[in-house]
Amino acid sequence: MNLLVLLFPPVVHLNATFTRVSNNATVIPFNANIPDCGNQPKTDNNCPYKDIENKKKEKKITRKTPEHLLNYDRCYQLNDEVEYRIYWSVSLPDTIMMAISIPATNESEKWVAVGFGSIFPGMNTSDIVLGYITPTGTQCVRSMTAVNFVGAPIDTDTVALQNTAVSYINGWLTVEFSRKLSDGHNPIPLNPPVMPGYSVIWATGDNVLTQCSGKPKYHSHRGYRVINVMYPDTVFDHSRLCTN
Repeated sequence: MNLLVLLFPPVVHLNATFTRVSNNATVIPFNANIPDCGNQPKTDNNCPYKDIENKKKEKKITRKTPEHLLNYDRCYQLNDEVEYRIYWSVSLPDTIMMAISIPATNESEKWVAVGFGSIFPGMNTSDIVLGYITPTGTQCVRSMTAVNFVGAPIDTDTVALQNTAVSYINGWLTVEFSRKLSDGHNPIPLNPPVMPGYSVIWATGDNVLTQCSGKPKYHSHRGYRVINVMYPDTVFDHSRLCTN
């Protein structure tokens, strides 16, 4: 019979004494009334939960819609974060009047744009309308297109814009224009198929331009939405309707 012998080194026992040291911390019962720290800094010792930031959602400022925008037949808010709104009315057989609007702190702070028919996240071949107000008060509404998948758009006459205007009223920067539905690389269909649908891209950014030309600064926000100009209820939830 084979025996397996395991050898272990001797065990050394360490004698140690541990002493509990109080840090004089305030113990808060689970069901205690926790005081509201309010806007106190995190270093305020009177706040027992000073290291936990009290995150309260900041209520968005309610801005009254400019009166003239109420004349459009449709208005939807495409993005809640930047409160990007798009208004439109269709005049058959081939014209659409449109406005795009975002909040801004002053008239020349931002640019706002909409692009028709591109496949997000790409921009190539999209028909873009970009508008802003220069620091000297010049209103700029530019017809543009994107040549590459990404990158700044360039000016073009592919889509002829009419009735252009830029306004800053009640804190809303608004770009308005009309165009033919049939113009451009991506004509706007009256009733596109549900799949894949007809999409628009939207974008906003800080304005650094001092004239109605030049390369706009890279967008700070952008996104896309499928749109149906004749039957928007088929692609928009009612929660997207403009409310004020």
